[in-house]
Amino acid sequence: MVQPNLPPFLENAGLHSFEHLLATYVRSSEISSKIVYAGPMGCRTGFYLLTRNIDHATVISTLKETMKFIAEFEGGLPGESEVECGNYLDHDIPKAKEYAREFLDVIKNWTVEMINY
Repeated sequence: MVQPNLPPFLENAGLHSFEHLLATYVRSSEISSKIVYAGPMGCRTGFYLLTRNIDHATVISTLKETMKFIAEFEGGLPGESEVECGNYLDHDIPKAKEYAREFLDVIKNWTVEMINY
């Protein structure tokens, strides 16, 4: 989502809210049974989305749908209560939405052919 070792890094509160929304969406999506992990990189430059037994085209389209969901999110943040979240006071939904809009712009034209490892 951002360049390694070059500020600005993702801010903790926005990153945290983004994590909640990302995890909520992909765990509720049609590919939920194929999600292994969805969570932040410790370096605050992006997120991991680990899947199994799914084609790249479906992952790309789900990622685009997820960014749209986050960018347009309204309402109470899922899992934000003190009981559900270990740092429930540290959230920034507007910043999470900003991150999603920015990343959606980056991935909007992604294709399977562009995936390189």
